[in-house]
Amino acid sequence: ELFNYLPLLTYLIHKVGADQMDNLQLDSYIRLHCSGINFSIYERANPNNCEEGYAEIVASTKCLDRNIEKTIDIFRMIFLKPRLFNPQEIMKMTKNFLDYLNNLNNQGSSSLFLLAKSNLTNSCAIANVLRGPYQINFLKGLIEKNDWFDVSIELINTYHRIFLNAKVDCNIETETEYSSFLDPIKEITKSFNESENNQENMITSPVDKSMFQEYKNVFISTESLTNFTLIACKTVSYNDDSNPLYLILSEIMTNEFLIKKIR
Repeated sequence: ELFNYLPLLTYLIHKVGADQMDNLQLDSYIRLHCSGINFSIYERANPNNCEEGYAEIVASTKCLDRNIEKTIDIFRMIFLKPRLFNPQEIMKMTKNFLDYLNNLNNQGSSSLFLLAKSNLTNSCAIANVLRGPYQINFLKGLIEKNDWFDVSIELINTYHRIFLNAKVDCNIETETEYSSFLDPIKEITKSFNESENNQENMITSPVDKSMFQEYKNVFISTESLTNFTLIACKTVSYNDDSNPLYLILSEIMTNEFLIKKIR
């Protein structure tokens, strides 16, 4: 159940304050030293087996060389000392996140695609949970329930049981040669990667496609002036020798067959 909260945690972890700073102080501190912190969450699949899926969180920013150490300190605070017990701010952030996902899925084909393929593989199921109609309905449920004390507690549990047990890699691109700022980066990654609950290899997918097996023939009524129709089917794995043929075939079907028929 905690995996459902992971997209919301990713959206707000850098917006609710960290360490000794509240959300406004942290926002000002971030703007002073870098271009802003960007968090994204994606589904990933094993290229050899799309049933082995997992989530990947990417946090990034840009800054001047002279601000590297301060920027790394910002990441340290956000990663290791977020102020997640903040019911009022979390209520506002949850509504903002719902608006963001609704805008992201405003094109019916995008939303329908995440829904239609979610029963094909575990990695596709993860995509629906992270940013598809499933996540939108989950956020709507939180807003209707209106228990932000409980949401804060669940986000804290998600942070401790999932976020802090992630495997972490760090990449820095800079003109500065090897210097002291690499040491705090190593400390941050060490605090994650040497966690006693950290697993070297993924055991099972966090979401199973069986959750969405009833999504065989789905009709969704909306106020849109345009109807969207989508059929999804499973083909070969990414590393299969015939995969390039499917990619070429899809281009031919789209540009040489379907467009002419539709037009």
